[in-house]
Amino acid sequence: MSLVRTLCIALAGSCIAATADDPPRAAEQQAVATRAAVQNLMTHLDDFVLRLAYEGPNRADNPSLWLCVTMPRSDMPSDYRVIVITRERAALLVGYLAADGLLYRGTVNAEKGREHPPEPYHHITAMAGGTEYSEYLTWGDAPTRWHGIERPPLAQQLEALRVVLDGEAATALDAVRAAYAKRSR
Repeated sequence: MSLVRTLCIALAGSCIAATADDPPRAAEQQAVATRAAVQNLMTHLDDFVLRLAYEGPNRADNPSLWLCVTMPRSDMPSDYRVIVITRERAALLVGYLAADGLLYRGTVNAEKGREHPPEPYHHITAMAGGTEYSEYLTWGDAPTRWHGIERPPLAQQLEALRVVLDGEAATALDAVRAAYAKRSR
């Protein structure tokens, strides 16, 4: 497990690249925030949860996912598909979320607050150790913007997330992707 932990921490430091417009201080702040988030999630890996919640009409046709290392409490909302993943898979997810920038965006979103976008959308949250890192993934075929940073359309973001999943978790995310594709046609 120490190799995976080292990889995730290295990802958090090396995959954060400033754009030409970013002053060095902003890139440094991004790196520091991401490293702190990775450290928190990796320290509390047994509590790790990745929640992908659908918000909008026709909830029954649009699955929400709860990927966790430890089986959650029994009072989970019934519209979540709960899947237990390994610690190693959780560590890979932490590395992916660091490289993607979600851990940094989630840190800023928690500090500044963010209004819900118009429905439908997905709310993705990585949680562990009592801390959450989340952002809203809006539906649509066009890229979105977050504080001047262009984010790919939802279909591309879900496709990228799919790469780090396997087994039942990958199949469940495929169902989310299929529901999105059906609805966005």
